[in-house]
Amino acid sequence: MTETEARVLATLVPGSQLTIDQIARNAEISVRSAETGARSLAKKGFAVGNTGLHRNAWTLTSAGARYVASRRGRTVLDVPRS
Repeated sequence: MTETEARVLATLVPGSQLTIDQIARNAEISVRSAETGARSLAKKGFAVGNTGLHRNAWTLTSAGARYVASRRGRTVLDVPRS
């Protein structure tokens, strides 16, 4: 998992729906990086976009929530900020 993917994943709390702009702001990355990270996580089955009532919102899938809750996931999400 890349640092960008980890930062995006760390912002997607289970049950939340965030836009790319919100993800970028919360993860302290560019909008372009947030888009790339979210799409990459979607390909891995960890996130899904355009859900619910919020167009362009992203959320964790059940697989993403399980990963975040796992020991490995918690280790990966301990991303240092520069």
